[in-house]
Amino acid sequence: MSAEEPASAGARGEVEVTEPNQGQRAFARGVAESKATIPHVYFDAELPERGSLAAIVGASAAALREVPLLNGAYRDGRFERYGRINVAVGIAAGGTLLFPVIDDADALDEAGLAARIEELAGGAEAGTLASPAYAGATFTVVDLSAQARRFAPVINHGQAATLGCGSAWLTLACDNRIAQAGEGGELLDRIVSRLLG
Repeated sequence: MSAEEPASAGARGEVEVTEPNQGQRAFARGVAESKATIPHVYFDAELPERGSLAAIVGASAAALREVPLLNGAYRDGRFERYGRINVAVGIAAGGTLLFPVIDDADALDEAGLAARIEELAGGAEAGTLASPAYAGATFTVVDLSAQARRFAPVINHGQAATLGCGSAWLTLACDNRIAQAGEGGELLDRIVSRLLG
């Protein structure tokens, strides 16, 4: 048997091989590319009472108006800043995370954000969202509070930052090429301040 062929049995027992679905393949490719090409730096804040996902998206969108450097990306040796604040929300569906986008999230109140998140989650789980629903994000929020107290997210390609929400911590991953002078800490502080009211 060659080194490339998986063993059918051995020290690990029987090996079951399954093919990833399209979403899982896209996710695996995206996170591998991101970690390989974006130098990640992380900022943490303990927040036992962190509010709803809609509140976190709203606080993030408002904070990005005040720290606009992180509403952008580093591309081809240049800094980009985006004029709109479009927040992707990580939603578990089909055995992977999907990232539908709330366009102009800073223009919606908490109730409007909650309704939009519910609508996008339903469409993602049903597989009925069209490709444009996943396009144009400038920032991402991933809520894994049901699974973890804390986790460090991977930045989505073409963005400067991603916020990971655990049950007791917020962790902001930033592109260190952009967040060179503490902008990540500033953005996270502003998010937390808004959540604490």
